[in-house]
Amino acid sequence: MMLLAAAVVAAAACLVAALVLDGVRQLGVGVLAAGLVLGVGAVSPGHAERAVLDLLPVVGYLVAILVLATLVERGGVFAWLGGVVAAGARRAADPGRRLVLLAVLAAAVVTALLTLDATVVLLAPVLVLAARGLGRDPWPLDLASVRLANTASILLPVSNLTNLVAFDASGLTFLHFTLLMAPAWLVVVAAEHVVVRRAQRPADVTPVATEAPVTVPRPDRPTLVVLGVTLVVIVVGGQLHLEPVWPALVAAVVLGVRAALTRRPGLRLAPTRLLAAGQVPFAVFVLCWAVAVTALADRGGADLLERLLPGGTGVGSLVVVALVAMLAANLLNNLPATLLLVPLAAPVGPEAVLAVLIGVGVGASATYAGSLANLLWLRNPALEHPADVGRRFHAVGLLVTPVLVVVATAVMAGTAALVGT
Repeated sequence: MMLLAAAVVAAAACLVAALVLDGVRQLGVGVLAAGLVLGVGAVSPGHAERAVLDLLPVVGYLVAILVLATLVERGGVFAWLGGVVAAGARRAADPGRRLVLLAVLAAAVVTALLTLDATVVLLAPVLVLAARGLGRDPWPLDLASVRLANTASILLPVSNLTNLVAFDASGLTFLHFTLLMAPAWLVVVAAEHVVVRRAQRPADVTPVATEAPVTVPRPDRPTLVVLGVTLVVIVVGGQLHLEPVWPALVAAVVLGVRAALTRRPGLRLAPTRLLAAGQVPFAVFVLCWAVAVTALADRGGADLLERLLPGGTGVGSLVVVALVAMLAANLLNNLPATLLLVPLAAPVGPEAVLAVLIGVGVGASATYAGSLANLLWLRNPALEHPADVGRRFHAVGLLVTPVLVVVATAVMAGTAALVGT
């Protein structure tokens, strides 16, 4: 009982640290939590080491892609996207409707290719600026950024940290994973477009003259080339079992050296800024959190969840798996929920693993605690959320998210039955 209590305290401390702390203080809590479960014997050193080593490539990819996303932003790619969205909306017969559509598409693509963190930290501010530049209510685009950061992260194995955790356990290739998830991804992105459109408030709209031109800044061409090549290598390399951390790391180093040596003020970025962009303390914190979650699983957490999960791969069973994963994500956060549930789902089959990912991905939009992306969005100083942002976010999340989880899981199950796993 004492060992279970220690595991619960350690896991809870990490969750609270993830929600309210950052930087060195967050890392300190993680180190103490890992030290506690190791010190009292709630997890064996060998099991803790295995959990850390299994997660290292995933955390390494997180660091590399955060640095790469910052360099891509420095190269003007996100400003260019914002300009394209604004210009496309300005030319439309109904600028407000077109603005929301283009913003949803941009958020979905950026999330799928550069992870959800890039969407809430780097893309969201330029979308909000695009709305304000057109005299439109920025809230729908603000909401689109955070919701699509979660729901659109189910497409690729590299779109979300949770996907990377589960990818090997699924036994699928990169393209097979994507093929099975693509129809569900299309459905939830289309559904999110409807949700965000309904969030638009006509009273908050003050259209500006549509004749005024919108300037679309040109992105840095070498940055675009490196980004494009990197994404191709990640996809092709995934088929050859190449860890995505390596192409992401090479791209970050190439663009990072260029940013440090260039004389162009807009592109120049000091190495210390790049290191900060990688959020290394948070990456180490994630490894410590994994140790605490491993202890919780060893001390009864896995047994409890196993009793809640059905053993079949029919549509009904997979929907239950996804809903359990959604509840776990919003109670524990999506990362520990994934670490606990994937080992239980893997023996059932790849469909069950994908159902878990839908639950912790799409389902993370229900509450602030569902994902760290929600918290990054909430704390982003470049965004000016409405005063009642919590009420608006949760009114949409609690009502819509469970429905999307059920629909997405059913579509994925149908796809798996059609094309096989």
